[in-house]
Amino acid sequence: MKITGTAVLVLLGFTACEVQAQSTPAAGQDTVLQVLKPQFQNDAAYSISGDELLRIPERTVARWLSVQPGVVSTENGFHVRGGRSDQLTWMVDGVDISDSHTGAGMIHIIPAAVERVWLQPGGQGAAQGGRLSGVVGIRTKTGGSAYHFSAEAVSDAVWALKNHDGAYEILGIEGLHSFGYDNYTITASGPVIPGSDRIRFFVAGERRFENSPATRFQGFQQDSLRVTSWTHYPYGSDLYYQRIDDGLSTVVRDTAWLAMDIPPGRVPGGDYRRNTLNANLVFDVNPLTVQAGFNYSDHRTTNQSALPSQLLTVGESDSRTVKPREYMGYLRLTHTVDPTLFYTLQAGHTVKTLEYGPRGLDWDFSSDNFMLGDSGHYDEMFSSWSDPALHNGLLDRDYGYGNFYMSFTGDWAIPHYLIDNDLPGGTIAPDGQYHRSSERKWSFRFDLEKDLDSIHRFSFGGRYSCSVLRSYTIDIDNYYLAKQSYDKDRTARTEFDFWNGLTTGYGYDVYGNEIDNDQTVSTKRGLNAAAEVNMHNGPLVPRHISFYVNDRIELNDLVINAGVRYEHMRPARYSLADINYVRRDTVGTLVNGNFHDSAVYAFFLPRITLSFPVTDQAVVTAHYGKYVQQPNLRYIDDGLTSLSYLKLGHPDYSRWDTWNNVNLEPERSTEYSAGLTMRLQKNASFRLQAYYRNQRDLTAIRPVYQTGGTYSVLYFFLNEDFAVSKGVTAELQLRRTHRFQARLQYTFSGTRGSGSSAELAFSGADKRLFESGSPVPVFPLNFDRRHAVTAHMDLRTRAGDGPAILNVHPFENMGLTLLGTAHSGSPWTRLMPEDYLGGSSSPRFIAYPNSARMPWVFRVDARLEKRFMAGPLQAVVFLEGLNIFDFKSYTAVFPETGSPHSDGWLQTDQGQGYTRWLGSNADDYARWYLATITGCGSFGYQQPRQLRLGMRVEY
Repeated sequence: MKITGTAVLVLLGFTACEVQAQSTPAAGQDTVLQVLKPQFQNDAAYSISGDELLRIPERTVARWLSVQPGVVSTENGFHVRGGRSDQLTWMVDGVDISDSHTGAGMIHIIPAAVERVWLQPGGQGAAQGGRLSGVVGIRTKTGGSAYHFSAEAVSDAVWALKNHDGAYEILGIEGLHSFGYDNYTITASGPVIPGSDRIRFFVAGERRFENSPATRFQGFQQDSLRVTSWTHYPYGSDLYYQRIDDGLSTVVRDTAWLAMDIPPGRVPGGDYRRNTLNANLVFDVNPLTVQAGFNYSDHRTTNQSALPSQLLTVGESDSRTVKPREYMGYLRLTHTVDPTLFYTLQAGHTVKTLEYGPRGLDWDFSSDNFMLGDSGHYDEMFSSWSDPALHNGLLDRDYGYGNFYMSFTGDWAIPHYLIDNDLPGGTIAPDGQYHRSSERKWSFRFDLEKDLDSIHRFSFGGRYSCSVLRSYTIDIDNYYLAKQSYDKDRTARTEFDFWNGLTTGYGYDVYGNEIDNDQTVSTKRGLNAAAEVNMHNGPLVPRHISFYVNDRIELNDLVINAGVRYEHMRPARYSLADINYVRRDTVGTLVNGNFHDSAVYAFFLPRITLSFPVTDQAVVTAHYGKYVQQPNLRYIDDGLTSLSYLKLGHPDYSRWDTWNNVNLEPERSTEYSAGLTMRLQKNASFRLQAYYRNQRDLTAIRPVYQTGGTYSVLYFFLNEDFAVSKGVTAELQLRRTHRFQARLQYTFSGTRGSGSSAELAFSGADKRLFESGSPVPVFPLNFDRRHAVTAHMDLRTRAGDGPAILNVHPFENMGLTLLGTAHSGSPWTRLMPEDYLGGSSSPRFIAYPNSARMPWVFRVDARLEKRFMAGPLQAVVFLEGLNIFDFKSYTAVFPETGSPHSDGWLQTDQGQGYTRWLGSNADDYARWYLATITGCGSFGYQQPRQLRLGMRVEY
């Protein structure tokens, strides 16, 4: 009998390799064996199949990832084993899709298109690198030899009823709100040529819509609400101080009385929409396998604040529309040379574009881009924005320059700022910015694996990635005025003056056109003759090269994975000669002598993992590794152009801003971990992991005192934060036994350091700690959660299970999934309550940083489903409940009170005196104030109970 070996690379994260015969051969027939080779040989990996993912409540990769041991999910992202949210590598089908600015994944994959998701929380072998905390990988489904189709719809709006108050409630149940969630998915797969599985396809499409974020928005009701228009006078003028002294009485121009009746549940005025396509083709020509994939997603988010002052149409200037788009294509070739040798070649291209601007304006113009339009077009655009027929809060614009304020019932106008930035001619500009940006990332990889003999398995590979990044941001009204002034008097003004009226940008010229190199423009500012200024505004092109070698040595009682990784990084376009001696010239830009060639960083990083059995039922592992990560570009090169320096004309300007630092070095981490995996019985296992991580050279904002040059002190991003994290995770798993399976996980961890994020030391009271010159404090970081417990249980019945009623088994083919989580509260810092309205930019500590803790957070999700069979069709009807017990756990608090209900200002001496002065209007003001600071109850609590109904049909 002849036996042929076939190597198949899988991303399971398991340690064992299984060799199984596909069938029992008859005498004289050949047998083909498939050897499943896991890419990671570390028991720290966690994974879930696509079918299992669709069974958990909420059914998203993000939800699954948030409940894994050692993972803390916050609004900023995922923190793994005490790392910051930008320390994960995100991969789809072997392509690195990590965003260079934020570290988040750039591509959305439909849950129904997922074959498997895996998380490697630390302990990465030599084949993986580029980030400090771990890897999240997604492998998408591919087509099979038979055709398969599915369609699914999930909604919480299909059974929503509008009550007498205007709130949308599910089946009219009080307090159970519908947030307008709808999600539709279709998939198709199979052979391209019927009857042949040589070429197979898979395609999935998704349409998602959310009318409102799921919050505890309480709405706001007010019988009589006043909108006041008052004349705006220049700051510091005599009329400005008269307005202050007279309490607005001498300058109030007009008022209007409006009613506000906003129902609870959905935050009005906003929505989220997403369209996604995932597709691939597999060409299987043994011994070659070629796979080509394409992924696309576009989003549209219309933001609307939950503040009561912005819930009427007069507040639309404060909302904006955000439009991200994502593309990813790849081509991969796998060649099995013989049963002991195979290699993989892959090329990938990822694109992410982002555009946002004020809501209601159409940025899709017929010209190449809207910045090429003439001033007449701007007048028309702004005039439509300020049309009272479209925005009925714009009252009596004949008074010229004006602001609109809303107030409670009474004679005193509360300063809730709505619309500003009036333009000549009585038109009103949208209040906000326009932004566009893009990242185009090319990546190439090569991997080779060879079994040298029965003991050594050698692997070698390399990675290359190169990105081109562009960004363009303008204040719309400033751009309009700067362009209008520039067009009218080009003899006195140059393009440099036009640049000076903008915000920042690179990879675009002043009009928003893409450029490939730095631009030089002329200026006459402060000079007798025109001079040329290098704007340093070309696109950012960071590059990253890496190689690795690894040897897996399999002895009788010991397995050694030993390897080394080489990382080569060039993150910036240039470097600064000396950040302690920064000079500007007479025009206000940096002197070119500040700039040098870009820095290049190179590292050799050892990795070793040991695995050995202590009994035939238990295996012990140990790991040591060094890791490096390039800081995100928003701290290095993002916006570090002469354009940003134009804002630094005043010597003290830098006291209120931060400079990116092209001299930032890579961040580093050293990790130690150990684990124990035990088989308790046939279907149960226990896993224990302990880890210790030392992170250094993390990015932080610090003051840099100048030894010369033009400035006295500047704030830079520097490599001056550090963190130490340690923890233990335990997992008890029961594989499916008698229709039931379960998993129980517990994590005990602690993370301390000098900063939870790069920006921490530049906000609030923290700023004083780092300016005082005293030793840098060490405290629990914001994502330090000491205890976390997850319980996942799944019960499935089969055909014929349960009692029969009229020959029907109502409980057959049912499934119930429960996912419960509990974790200790996050730390926070107690601050002194401010005794005046608006507070201070530098509040005062009254306790050690992050020494206080919020209460524990609890959540239980459930999914109940029932399957029906009709020939080749299968239908599944399911009900998903999120936070089914409606726990109101804290997610944030006001640091002055430790509560999400109030910041304590109304209880201060000034607050008490102010409300006494208001007399009969004090209650109205208190309601308005608390609703404003809490977003009508949407601040500080986890999401409320949600109920969704769904159906999936498969063929």
